[in-house]
Amino acid sequence: MPESADLTGQGEGGDARCQVGGRPPQLSGVILSEGGRPGSKRPAGRLVHRRGVTLIALEQLVDIPRVGPGKLVPRVHNLSILTRLRPSGCRLRTFALRRTRRRGRQCTAETKNDGKPNRLIRLLAIDIDGTLLDSKGGVPQANLDAIHRAAGCGVRIVIATGRSFHFALQALGDLPDDLTLLAYNGAIARSRSGATLLRRLLPQAVARQVLAATIEWRTDTACVFDRPLAGQLVYDRMDWSHPNRAGFKRRNAAIIQAVERLEEAVTEDPVQVTFNGGVEAMRAISSHLAAHPIAPHLEVTLTEYPQRDFSMVDVCSTGITKGTGLAALASHFGVAQAEVMAVGDNHNDRDMLQWAGTGVVMGNAEPELKAPGFHLTGTNDEAGLAQAIDLFIPGR
Repeated sequence: MPESADLTGQGEGGDARCQVGGRPPQLSGVILSEGGRPGSKRPAGRLVHRRGVTLIALEQLVDIPRVGPGKLVPRVHNLSILTRLRPSGCRLRTFALRRTRRRGRQCTAETKNDGKPNRLIRLLAIDIDGTLLDSKGGVPQANLDAIHRAAGCGVRIVIATGRSFHFALQALGDLPDDLTLLAYNGAIARSRSGATLLRRLLPQAVARQVLAATIEWRTDTACVFDRPLAGQLVYDRMDWSHPNRAGFKRRNAAIIQAVERLEEAVTEDPVQVTFNGGVEAMRAISSHLAAHPIAPHLEVTLTEYPQRDFSMVDVCSTGITKGTGLAALASHFGVAQAEVMAVGDNHNDRDMLQWAGTGVVMGNAEPELKAPGFHLTGTNDEAGLAQAIDLFIPGR
């Protein structure tokens, strides 16, 4: 993953993708060098007017005073800026997408890019909360339609979430039946029907050490087990009156079980030890475990919702993340890393976004995720997921 913005190095040949949210601007033209003298103009093409998307080769932007690629990145999603880049001698090439081709059931689009085709996406990994779902907890129709279009093109759909398998199923609704659920931040992968593809647990001896090391946060603690239903989530002193926990308990009462002492309930390897509560308290747990002697045996994943002052810390066995889980699934399905696209919005998505050949960050993502150079799409309330799918998997 490039450290500078994705617009200068993510695509083949250094091409950039620029997306406009909402109604595409009516551009009179863009500056280009192809097919004419430097600085000449040509209509932006049907692609811009149909999708608000175009492909731009940015290598010549360094010739523009005070407008290098790094400076353009924060506002390049607004294509109207291109109409203002008209200094003498500026060379900016643009290319329109050719007619979509179908290869078997795969959909792809080819660009004029030194004769090389666009990267073909064969596996799409989607986070649930903040990505698939809008801020009201529903799946926007545009997201649903876009996912079905991608599945219809033969793209494998993976729902990658920190939720349990049982809780994640509640969010899938009318999504395609033939999908894979990567649950518990990459620890377990199953088909929607329940067939297990991946199962990686936390050794019970390590789980007990985690519980002993975090005793002062016991009212925020639970253990999660891979069980059919009852006893999946076990707790002893968790305070369910917390406003951000009450709804979860109502929706998942069938899997929650109270015990006398949490340590004594760890009679088998759990999936994870999990904590939830205020942002600062969860950061304290994460830091505490990172500095503890057992840290080399752990994978500590933090998910934050600062606007709700609610966070979760999931402690799995070392090496278990959405990224490693996605890599295992891609290998299982025979999909190359470059053919994987991942979309997410939170800290627990970072590893997945970095591993995927195409990483897309939601507009509502945590600020830290917008820095490393991932592609940026609209927010979850703007159906940003659908925008990203339409951009990178444009086949119909």
